[in-house]
Amino acid sequence: MKVTLWTVVPNHYQGPFLAALRDAGIDLRVNYYGRVRPERLRLGWDAFETLPPGERYVKPELSQETLGDDWRGRIHVVPGYGQRFLRSLAIFFSKAGAQWAHWSEPAHPGWQWYAAYPLRRWYARLVNRYALGAFAIGEAACRDFARWGVRAEKTAILTYSNPAIPSNTQPDSLCERFRGRRNAFLFVGSIEPRKGVDVLLRAFACIAGTAEGWALILAGDDRSAGKYQRGIAAQGLGRHVLFRGPVAASAIGSVLRSAQVLVLPSRFDGWGVVLNEAAVAGLALIASDRCGAAYHLIHPGRNGFRVRAGSVESLAAAMAAYAANPELAVKHGAESARISAEYSPEQNAKRFLAGLEAWQALKSVSNARRD
Repeated sequence: MKVTLWTVVPNHYQGPFLAALRDAGIDLRVNYYGRVRPERLRLGWDAFETLPPGERYVKPELSQETLGDDWRGRIHVVPGYGQRFLRSLAIFFSKAGAQWAHWSEPAHPGWQWYAAYPLRRWYARLVNRYALGAFAIGEAACRDFARWGVRAEKTAILTYSNPAIPSNTQPDSLCERFRGRRNAFLFVGSIEPRKGVDVLLRAFACIAGTAEGWALILAGDDRSAGKYQRGIAAQGLGRHVLFRGPVAASAIGSVLRSAQVLVLPSRFDGWGVVLNEAAVAGLALIASDRCGAAYHLIHPGRNGFRVRAGSVESLAAAMAAYAANPELAVKHGAESARISAEYSPEQNAKRFLAGLEAWQALKSVSNARRD
């Protein structure tokens, strides 16, 4: 099977999945039509100046050079419709009778969703009529596709897979010095309201008086210009909260090794790959009900908790459960590691192949009926 995956930029967590696709016998080509932006570099992403064999940067335009000589014989995976280039790809492949499939997270909720609804309806009709199908990054995306109008038989779930964390990864020295003998809650990501950092800090302040054996570590680019740090200092919680700063993607494992519980309280995250990373590392998980991965990687009461997005009370209650019983975090962390096996790159490659093969069979039956 020959597949071309179109995606905006390379990233550290897709590499193992791409390798698994190749190991599964897929003739894979990856076309990146963008470069890693400065804000991602500040988060610790690699610039990816050089790429592995089979991966390349292309111009976001319909040209022979961009498409490649053998584009007609390949299955093209298109990651959305929001950019003109992606819409032009979907239209081009549809008119040319080439095989293509969609793959994306759910759209952002709120007024933006309704404003773009006509575009989504148009795209859903294009998928239904011409595409093999639509890969949904999680149950949330699957439900969102249905709202667009994508038919159920055209939809299959294909989540992000777990990036590998070497077993010999050592804990981060800065985090270790800060927490000392304490356990730690950990947040990894942009320090901003969309990620619910304000909710996290308020929730931790609520339990700090009864959680002397716990610290809170935030690793990421502080987009508040120090506002959150000043607020923590004003509450006298400076010795309990560490703003670690950005961590290189290759070193995320070391920060995860310094904590017992990963907290992702986002107001919206289409998926939330850090939950994959934390599960592999054996951490207990807390995430909001607006994180797509929370419905796959968190089994409430078994390896963590889902909390209401934006709710300080809900998040504080989940954190308090671990603060009162540190052994629960150990138990839940072990279960996270077991659950993460379901989302290995190899398992994801199997889902990818199964989805494409099922759609191809469906198309063959449909064509036979028309004949």
